[in-house]
Amino acid sequence: AGTVDTAGNFQTTPKTVLVSPARYVITVTGHFTAAGLDATVTVAQTDPTSCSYSVQWVGTKSGSPNVIPG
Repeated sequence: AGTVDTAGNFQTTPKTVLVSPARYVITVTGHFTAAGLDATVTVAQTDPTSCSYSVQWVGTKSGSPNVIPG
């Protein structure tokens, strides 16, 4: 679940995942463009220790351009 605004920005609702004994919170944020998207996934471990990492990528759309209403 998440949101996309009229400028093409998006973000997911943070998702908590338990892989015992560790707990992680995962989010995706980014921006749609006419030619594709830029996105970042962040994974934050919250228990039993805390650390995080982010992965970023750019995707190129095949076919006709995206239509961004804003």
